[in-house]
Amino acid sequence: MPSFRDSLQQLFLQFEAQGLEGLLSVNGRPYAGIDGYHSRVRVPQAGRLELSAEFACLLPALGPRVLSDPLLFLLAEPVIFGLARMVTPMRS
Repeated sequence: MPSFRDSLQQLFLQFEAQGLEGLLSVNGRPYAGIDGYHSRVRVPQAGRLELSAEFACLLPALGPRVLSDPLLFLLAEPVIFGLARMVTPMRS
């Protein structure tokens, strides 16, 4: 039977966001960046945690041409924040 510490090593926060990048802070300190390539973050420790996540839209990063051209703006990827949840990856 796995120990509590082993179980904690397998516990992650998973974020579903599209067109956003963010920063996860734990107990008031920056902990991990969140984006399309980094959507899962290991839970850092046992006990009570104060979690906060700040997100910014990636659309302005595409530059003024996209923001000023209505057609390019409409074709841009929609911005969606789906959910945040705790997960344990399945082992094969």
